[in-house]
Amino acid sequence: MSRSLRTLFAALLVAALSFTVLLQTEASVGIVRDEGIYMAASRRYGEWVMNVVRGEVSVGDQKQRDRAFRVNAEHPALMKTIAGISAEFGRQPRASAVDAPAVSTDAGGPAGPRESTTYRIPAMLVASLGAGLLYWIGTQLACSLTALVAACGFLLLPRVFFHAHLHCFDVPVAVWILATAACWTRAGTSRVAGVCVGIALGLAVATKHNALFMLPMLLGHEALAWCLRWHKTRRRPPWRALLTLRVCSALVVAPLVVFATWPWLWADTAERLLEYLEFHRLHAYYNMEFLGVNYNEPPMPASYPFMMTLATVPWTLLALAGAGAWFVIGDDLNEMRGATPGGDSTTAAWDDFFTPAKNAATPTFKGSGLVVLAIFPILLIALPSVPIFGGTKHWLTAYPFMLLLASVGLHRITTRAFRGLSEQHRVVTLTLCVACVLAPATLSTASSHPFETAQYNGVVGGAQGGARMGLNRGYWGHSMDGLFDEQSAARPLYLHDIHPLAARQYRRDGQWPTARRDAPLGKSQEALIFYEKHMTVDEIRIWNEYGTTRPAALLTVEDVPVTALYRRAVTRHVGE
Repeated sequence: MSRSLRTLFAALLVAALSFTVLLQTEASVGIVRDEGIYMAASRRYGEWVMNVVRGEVSVGDQKQRDRAFRVNAEHPALMKTIAGISAEFGRQPRASAVDAPAVSTDAGGPAGPRESTTYRIPAMLVASLGAGLLYWIGTQLACSLTALVAACGFLLLPRVFFHAHLHCFDVPVAVWILATAACWTRAGTSRVAGVCVGIALGLAVATKHNALFMLPMLLGHEALAWCLRWHKTRRRPPWRALLTLRVCSALVVAPLVVFATWPWLWADTAERLLEYLEFHRLHAYYNMEFLGVNYNEPPMPASYPFMMTLATVPWTLLALAGAGAWFVIGDDLNEMRGATPGGDSTTAAWDDFFTPAKNAATPTFKGSGLVVLAIFPILLIALPSVPIFGGTKHWLTAYPFMLLLASVGLHRITTRAFRGLSEQHRVVTLTLCVACVLAPATLSTASSHPFETAQYNGVVGGAQGGARMGLNRGYWGHSMDGLFDEQSAARPLYLHDIHPLAARQYRRDGQWPTARRDAPLGKSQEALIFYEKHMTVDEIRIWNEYGTTRPAALLTVEDVPVTALYRRAVTRHVGE
């Protein structure tokens, strides 16, 4: 078997193992706020697709199409449509009632997966393929053992592991952006990769809006290469030399992919596209605690994303990423100093349209590109004008590139340190090094699942240290396993931060009894509270209403409260 085939097989094995782990740990992750909305939208999207396949609805029927895709039209439809199709295939015979359980709960056990699991499977699959892709890229940049730092390190990051389970867009868009960057780099020597740039970028934009920033970055890279070619040859290249295959693919193929995967845009395209951009420009603000202060409108402190990265990414990976950045930037500087112009390379680059970098005499800056892609999302969130503060999920796109740098850093350090060892001893020692590097992330994730949003690394003292520092310990209202007792089903429940659509999904899954009623606080007998700084007033309201300050049940991470269930106190009168 050739080396390339062995690498491909290993990458697929990494992806398969990653998917297995995610699937086995998914059930304990509760439905977060956004998922309730996305699952409801996916249900509509999937039904429309299947109706089209069955011939019950015409693709050109705008009324039916808009009726389906109007739900959650402020977000692109790709992952929701795929999730809806996944749920259609995984669904048992339809129940007669909307809120009836979607799975059988007889004595023989469930007849199939929970409906929410079928919605989550596509996102988990994309995350797993992302781990495989990281391994494959890591073997090109370093070696097969240190590539595991990139592949496993990414999914083992506590925040990434949590989000990788969700029917949301943060991990999938990070994977599509990684694929876009990989295709862009390979496009210098491959026509197929050049076309795939537009496909990958289109899938990224069709997943989440932050992928839109990739286009100016890619065009800027091409312009930089053009300028460096001018500098080296002392001759201005023709302007048409900027129109390489990968650039044309990004400008033409990517929009076509977005349009094809988003039926909402098939009518009134310009108007609806402007509505989409305006929605995200004026996106609602989130509450977020940082160093003991609750922020609910910009500006956030510029140090926020940097501090949160330092506090949530294990120090071993951060240190190696810094070392990797040092090495690759040095490589690029050496390449730039050593590059010599050859003949009329600019004309050759244009004539060889499909492989623009093949004959170019200028540096590719592949390593520095990794550094830029690892830092840019963090810098973007640090801007005072950015209105969305949803925790580390908003710069998850930086982590694949950060982990690739960590892989390079470990490879370069160990190559120099173990130069005198035999091949066998070098492999054993490097394996131990990889295990030690991944150990903090593994232990942190394993000890905090499914509450990884409350976990912090050892630098700040873990979950307890994060709580003492006043760092946010959770959001989106999720994970309530073990809070309810057998009698809870008959007690009206105050949902607090659980979205009503998420509560509806719990019933469809059979996780909540259909008899459980949602109720406002004043008419409830049990109340949930999800601990965030701005939720303190809600807990005080529960104390006053229920006549008790003691929760009936409490979920914690390292003794840090995350979710609590209160039960109304029963007042007994004399003479009863």
